[in-house]
Amino acid sequence: MSRNYNQHEKKLIRYRINTFIKRHGIQREPCQICGNPKTEIHHPDYKKETMINYLCRSCHDKVTWYKLQCPEPIDMSAICGADYGVKKDTAYYDRKYNEYLKRKA
Repeated sequence: MSRNYNQHEKKLIRYRINTFIKRHGIQREPCQICGNPKTEIHHPDYKKETMINYLCRSCHDKVTWYKLQCPEPIDMSAICGADYGVKKDTAYYDRKYNEYLKRKA
């Protein structure tokens, strides 16, 4: 049985992976399609939240909207390990995400 993620859950997953990358000083890689150094993170499947692609804005749009073939995702779990916190209480991330939104406003 597949699960559809709502927008709030997707934002929490994006927040967790971005926070992990910033906290550990992991350098973003260039776009896996065109090589552009300015990239975003793409989650091909939110059920596997540590599997990501680094894509530039243009390629990200093409993959998302025009179903361009995406390269094999990078498995961040090897880097993340137990420190990533996939098993953490969802309420913790809700609190952190809400704090982040307040700071942005």
